[in-house]
Amino acid sequence: MVLGLTISLVSHAENRTITAVKGVRVGHVTDKESLKGLTVVRFPKEGAAAVIFDLSVGSSSIRPTAEWGYKACKEATGEPVKEGNVGVGTGATVGKMFGMKKAMKGGLGSYSVNLPGGVVVAALVAVNAVGDIIDPDNGKIVAGTRGRQKGEFEDSAKLLRENASVTIFPGRNTTIGVVATNAQFNKTELTKIAQMAHDGLARAIRPAHTMYDGDTIFAASVPNRSVKGRPSVTTVGSVAADAFAEAVLRAIENAEGIEGYPSSKEWVR
Repeated sequence: MVLGLTISLVSHAENRTITAVKGVRVGHVTDKESLKGLTVVRFPKEGAAAVIFDLSVGSSSIRPTAEWGYKACKEATGEPVKEGNVGVGTGATVGKMFGMKKAMKGGLGSYSVNLPGGVVVAALVAVNAVGDIIDPDNGKIVAGTRGRQKGEFEDSAKLLRENASVTIFPGRNTTIGVVATNAQFNKTELTKIAQMAHDGLARAIRPAHTMYDGDTIFAASVPNRSVKGRPSVTTVGSVAADAFAEAVLRAIENAEGIEGYPSSKEWVR
């Protein structure tokens, strides 16, 4: 339900999630009974916070508390990030273009890419989109608005083209994430990297950036002195988009179905 970004510093073992960027820690609170949760990403310096809209799943009376935030911060580690139905991804859903009755389970995903010179570019995302989730490698829908038969999808983008007057339900969708790198960049450069990372969101979610989504991507630089050379903003922004798209897919691949909202691995034949 909440993705929070705050401050801390720690070293850890290498992995293929956002905590592969040394100095980043991630912690969760997961309430499986109410289907609500919270994820905190801890950085050495400045932070921010954002929420996803998941009140239509599980208990709408349960909201994140200061205690949840404190617990997630306290338990944050540099271990590989847990994915799927965890933390902020607990109540996440996708494929809501035509209401919740055809939606599927979303979740939390993360991925990192290693570049020459020890540079790491990574992403973490809570996938709670109104649109469908697409595998950019083959263009196929892997989760989204369900069709009549198991394994079938409506293809939300196509239906929008065929029915321009469709009524979409607002206030239930937000895809929020963060990209991080161990290369040094200033705030202006990080703004551009975050903008480029949205390309990855659009590759893996269709349609994306709609009037019914609150799509947001933060970007952070956690400089590491062991990094050799300095990659360009364009390079890191391009790789950030790749990492973000893969993180979206990992959120779906690791999601587990809940009552009324099947996972991709349950629905796709």
